[in-house]
Amino acid sequence: SGINAEYGVITFDPMFDAYHLNCTLEGAKCVPVPLKLESNTWVLDKELLASSFSSRTKMIIVNTPHNPTGKVFSRDELELIANLSKQYNCLVLADEVYDQYVFEGYEHVRMASLPGMWERTITLFSSGKMFGVTGWRIGWALGAANLIEKLFRVLKCDVFVCSTLLQEAIAGMLQRQRLCVPPKESYFQWAGKIFTENFKKLQKAFTEVHMPVVQTEVGFSW
Repeated sequence: SGINAEYGVITFDPMFDAYHLNCTLEGAKCVPVPLKLESNTWVLDKELLASSFSSRTKMIIVNTPHNPTGKVFSRDELELIANLSKQYNCLVLADEVYDQYVFEGYEHVRMASLPGMWERTITLFSSGKMFGVTGWRIGWALGAANLIEKLFRVLKCDVFVCSTLLQEAIAGMLQRQRLCVPPKESYFQWAGKIFTENFKKLQKAFTEVHMPVVQTEVGFSW
């Protein structure tokens, strides 16, 4: 909403395919910034990112933890994105649907938590990713009131209705997620450990048959 052919939307490539499709639907120009694989790790080319911004940049989509690479953007990288967003006065769509499954030893930093970014960031979450119920199609967005108000205008025409029973179920799962795992541990902490262990098992198995494994920092597998 509010984005048209005059504007550009920056994304990171490879990307979740819906980003490009949504830009096309709005008639906006999708400006992909390639992530580079260096020393078995996905890295952001900061100079390339900076050169991708212009007076026509309306929004940047920041997907961290990132799908499909498994990269978790560092605080330093996010601060650069934040500074560029403020410099060019553009919005940030922070897709953080995999935020609960960062592997042990890595840190997920919320874009909206950085100085001056709450006012220009809409953050997306997904119950499907949180609880492995992707078929329920229930998610939510957080942001400043003036941004969410504009989002409502689109949603009432785009998403006409969803199941009240499933919404109630998700609310209950969020409230009770500490009751289904070992004491002193939340469901998300437990699941994060499970995913870390699963990745290490797969990494070991592939390495034993001489298949290279790119280091990832987040996982999602049920």
